[in-house]
Amino acid sequence: MDDIVRMANLHLKQSDLEQKIKDCDQAIAKKPNDFNAYNLRGLLRNELGDVNGAINDFNQAITINNQMSVAFYNRGYIYDNQGDADSALKDYNTAIDLDLKEDFVYIERGNLYYGLQDFSKAINDYSIAIEINPNSAYAVYFRGMAFLAVEDYEHSLNDFSQALIIDQQFAVAYFNRAIVYLAIYKVDLALADLDQAIDNDPYYKDVYLLRGSIFQINNRIDEAIADYNKAIEIDPDFSEAYYRRGCCVSAFDLSAGFDDFTKTIALDSNAFDAYINRGYIFYTNKKYYEAIDDCNQALALDPQNAYALFTRALCFNNIDRKEEAVTDYIHSISLDPLNPKVYHALGSTYTDLNNLPEALNNFNKAITVDPNMAIAYRERAFVFNLLGNKDEAIKDYQQALILNPDDWFTLSMRGSLYYQLEKYALALADFNKALALNPDSAGIAAFYDVKSKIQKLLGDAKDNNLD
Repeated sequence: MDDIVRMANLHLKQSDLEQKIKDCDQAIAKKPNDFNAYNLRGLLRNELGDVNGAINDFNQAITINNQMSVAFYNRGYIYDNQGDADSALKDYNTAIDLDLKEDFVYIERGNLYYGLQDFSKAINDYSIAIEINPNSAYAVYFRGMAFLAVEDYEHSLNDFSQALIIDQQFAVAYFNRAIVYLAIYKVDLALADLDQAIDNDPYYKDVYLLRGSIFQINNRIDEAIADYNKAIEIDPDFSEAYYRRGCCVSAFDLSAGFDDFTKTIALDSNAFDAYINRGYIFYTNKKYYEAIDDCNQALALDPQNAYALFTRALCFNNIDRKEEAVTDYIHSISLDPLNPKVYHALGSTYTDLNNLPEALNNFNKAITVDPNMAIAYRERAFVFNLLGNKDEAIKDYQQALILNPDDWFTLSMRGSLYYQLEKYALALADFNKALALNPDSAGIAAFYDVKSKIQKLLGDAKDNNLD
């Protein structure tokens, strides 16, 4: 029933407009030079979507009376909506020159300057509009937006706050003031404003998206997902909400994350981040060729994306295209030299290629960027051992175990090195602990074999509680 009433009202409105146009037709027929009738008919035609007819009427009004400032403004407004900034600006200027000193004229010209990124002129126009009408919440709000665009947070915050004094139900002002609060690291105030924006407009999808992002950054994942769900409920085609929800859920449900990234791509084929994240899920599931395809798509959209290059390199490495992996790792590092994971991965690939000096160089860099990266110490230790520098290898294994004491693999590698160094008691202790941490290891037979040899060398046939 509500839809029927809504459609009936729509038809009634259209019928009223059409009747008013007929009234204007009659007025013009009686008085062909009635510029006011042309101006009114232009407004009515524009309301019905007859843009060309509206412009023709405003042209006729101006031809009859070239001092009719409001006709210039009305025509400029249509040009502005059509994206013809030059014609719109010319008409707005003429309207103002003809002494049309209304706040809405300066607001619209300010909006045009804002769209052209001429923020100083926009701020000037909004300021004039405020002088004309100090209670114009829109003029104050738009000036706040211009200040925000130039990162003048103090004046932007003042304007948004003033707009909200004028109109306490101004949801978009709460939303943008929240953005200012985030920029100046006042997260609690930002969240309070977003809550208020939702109270005033429960269907404001961008508010849910932004609040969800804040929750996500602060590891309030359940609340973030709830906000993204609400944004999607409001707009089922909201690609950014699917993407951000996918980032949340993929941490604990790769399948759900995969579905959200796929939906994002279906809605926005230029969503390169969704290709990257879906590609990483393919990589995690060992679907390397599918992952490479997604990384290629991402790189076609953003050729300088370090993470896409990194993920593709990981895939190349796993399908034994190691030289291509090296190329991608190096390119990724050139774009993002502070990602220790790339240096580590490149070091591992160089180890596989038996290029030990370059392997050592990249593990050094990984550790420089992240001194707490246990796996980098472990793999550098392996390279030191291959290079014959066993003392340094022992030091790196020890550091790796300080950072990650329960890493059974590092224990087993250090145990093997102790065995090579004929430090049998230390080797046996490491193997014992490694087996206790991971009794299901694929290498358990080898562990037992080495353990047996060590026990024989130590003259100790006792099982050490491993049987």
